[in-house]
Amino acid sequence: MASSLPLGMSLEASSELEGIVVDAEQVERIGTPAVQVLLAAARTLSADGRAFALRKSSPAVCSAFEDLGLIDELKRWGDI
Repeated sequence: MASSLPLGMSLEASSELEGIVVDAEQVERIGTPAVQVLLAAARTLSADGRAFALRKSSPAVCSAFEDLGLIDELKRWGDI
């Protein structure tokens, strides 16, 4: 099931889903708080036995994760 809802709404609705796929292709800027939300979502879903994937990570997303020392997390979920 694909969704283009805002991230917060998508996370709330995720309790009924097997997992979440975030398409990050058009992200032009991303800050630390947004990265924290993605990390929390991934860890929560994983703990519940559900999937989390970050697809088509833009250069901005890759750079943010790299700057925060989290590139291995991004590689685990993404297709970079």
